[in-house]
Amino acid sequence: MDATPHSSLTPTLLGYRARRLAAPFPNSSAIVTHIASACDCITTPIAPGRGKPEWDHLNMAFHYPSPHAARHAAVRLGQAVDPSLTLETLDPTIEIHATRLYPWICYGRNDIDTVTFEVSLDSNRGERIQPLPDNATRLGLEVIALLESPRSQGRTTLNHISFGCAPLSCNHEAKNYPINRWCLLDTIEDARRAMEDFTTDPSEPGPYMIAEVWRCTE
Repeated sequence: MDATPHSSLTPTLLGYRARRLAAPFPNSSAIVTHIASACDCITTPIAPGRGKPEWDHLNMAFHYPSPHAARHAAVRLGQAVDPSLTLETLDPTIEIHATRLYPWICYGRNDIDTVTFEVSLDSNRGERIQPLPDNATRLGLEVIALLESPRSQGRTTLNHISFGCAPLSCNHEAKNYPINRWCLLDTIEDARRAMEDFTTDPSEPGPYMIAEVWRCTE
């Protein structure tokens, strides 16, 4: 069990993606107006998208290095359907989201590793990851499954990151937690509790991590 105080750890910025928020489920809490999950199961991932990833533009956390790069990716992918699409005509419902990730991997109750990030966050074109813009807005915290576990590979570092499901939205677990209007959690204490809960009675295969979702406007 990792005993490091929650407040002493800073999440790592993974990068940026173009997203379209999902409408709340019919049985969602009345507080939810949109679902802003870091998972691709509910929130529509405009870029990188669901097809063949643009590996030369992405980093090893499956994110783009800047809000500008993510927005351009949305245009490139959209041009496959509408060749006339430009930045000016991009669907205004598409948002650019940033993801920050806390360094905890939870395998079970009282079984949490603190890991070191060694994942390359520069794009494969050598573009440096840009810090969060000043006008970024924090939407909340997501508890999300990690598709590949460092522990199963005998490592204590994260060399690449690929997200799986997020039980708050994917499995309607939000009804059991104090979510906000984005179907996310506001406090790290609630996120840690949910992370351990999901491994005790897992809706999806774990392990789990805590991601922080930000909206970035231009």
